[in-house]
Amino acid sequence: MAWTGGGALYDVTALQETRALNTTMPGRSVAFAPGGEMLALGLEDGTVQVWPVPDGAPLYIFSAHTARVSGLAFSPDGKLLASGSWDGAVRLWWTNTGTPWQTLSMYSGAVTGVAFSPDGGLLAAGGYGGTVRVWRAYDGANLLTFQHPSSVTSVSFSPDGRWLAVGLTDGSIRLWEVTEGSLVQVFYGHAATVNAIAFNWDGSLLASGSSDNTVRLWNTASGQLLNTLAGHTGYAESLAFSPDGRRLVSSGEDSSVRLWGTGP
Repeated sequence: MAWTGGGALYDVTALQETRALNTTMPGRSVAFAPGGEMLALGLEDGTVQVWPVPDGAPLYIFSAHTARVSGLAFSPDGKLLASGSWDGAVRLWWTNTGTPWQTLSMYSGAVTGVAFSPDGGLLAAGGYGGTVRVWRAYDGANLLTFQHPSSVTSVSFSPDGRWLAVGLTDGSIRLWEVTEGSLVQVFYGHAATVNAIAFNWDGSLLASGSSDNTVRLWNTASGQLLNTLAGHTGYAESLAFSPDGRRLVSSGEDSSVRLWGTGP
C-alpha cells in the first residue's frame, strides 16, 4: 500500500472524502485506533504520525525508525501502537503521551507486518528472511519464533487468539497454533505472493489476497479451499471482513475496491 503526500479520510456511508492528511513523504501503512479517535500513518522516511479524528494537527510524530514504516497496529485497548520498519525493528509507543516504550528486533531483515493478539497480550511480527516472532507485549519477552521457506508479507491472529496466520511470498499461508507453537495447516493454491490475509468474525474463514490477482476463501480448520474470487486485474493487496462476516472487501493494484458475498 502506498500513497503520495499523506492520506485521506472517507465517510463510507456517503462515499465521499471528509479530510485530507497532508504529509511531505509517501505513506506506506495505516491503522485506526480501536475507538476510531486516532489514525496512525507510517511514512517512507521512517516516521510515524498519529492524527486525531476527525480533525486537527498531528498529535505525535515518532522519528525513531531509519527506514520505511511498513506495518502498524494498535493494541486492543488503544494504549500502545506498534510500528514495524524496513530497518528491522518493531517499536512500541504509548499513545497517551507519544513516548517510546520498547524496541524489539527481528534480527533478520525488514519487518513487513505486525499484529496484536485480540487480548493484547501478544505481539507478532514477520518479515524478510521468513521469520515470525511472537513477543509478550508487556515485557517484550520473545516467546515463539517461526521460520518459513520464503519471506513473510502479513500476519494475523484469529479472533480467539488461538491461531496465527502467516502469508508468504511463495504463495502459501501457514497457520500456527500459538499456545503450543505448532504448525496446524498449510494452505496452497495461490500462484504468486500472498499480500494480505484476514479472518472472519469467528475465525472459521480465512481470506487471502494475492499477486495472482485473486482472492481466496478457506476453511480455517480443514484448510479446504472454498472459493476463488476473480475480478481484480492487478494484485489483490488488502482485505477486510464486515463485522458479521457475510461480506469481504478487497482492494487491488488495479485501483478498484470490490465487495464480495461470503455465504448465507
